[in-house]
Amino acid sequence: MKNAYKVAAVSTILVLAAGGVALGYELRGGCGSQEGRAEKIAGLEILQEKPEGAHPASGSEKVEYGCVDDGGGWLYANRHYAFEGSNRQVVDFYRGIAQKQGLSLDEEGREASDTLAGLCFSKEVDDKPVLVRIRFNPPGGSEPGDYTIGAEAALDGERIRCWL
Repeated sequence: MKNAYKVAAVSTILVLAAGGVALGYELRGGCGSQEGRAEKIAGLEILQEKPEGAHPASGSEKVEYGCVDDGGGWLYANRHYAFEGSNRQVVDFYRGIAQKQGLSLDEEGREASDTLAGLCFSKEVDDKPVLVRIRFNPPGGSEPGDYTIGAEAALDGERIRCWL
């Protein structure tokens, strides 16, 4: 009889633990509960800004946003631009905009100069970190071309690093 109580107790603990993990995941994230947060990130002012001469690339007239529920999960918002100016003009423009809008330069993980690869900024949205990344397409090109500006936030609220 004693063993029956132990088995029942262990079974109850396992069921409660499994339920807690599932409930914790649902409360913490999962893409289904993140639509409002994704819209807030897509609405960041810096994603609406562009230097003179930059034009939304075909299919990127609006900010594309969504949620990826894979490998921990994250929210994203992206916009692609065609630009005939220099990478330096893009970098200088977004540094100025970021400063005006209260975003902090984020150089963690940076391995190349900002005019070759791009640059990142960080901001809190609803008390959770959001990374804003400007990336040149193709990276390292010295010719004028396309660039992408995007914002990313982890579903679990952890900080995303600036890898360029």
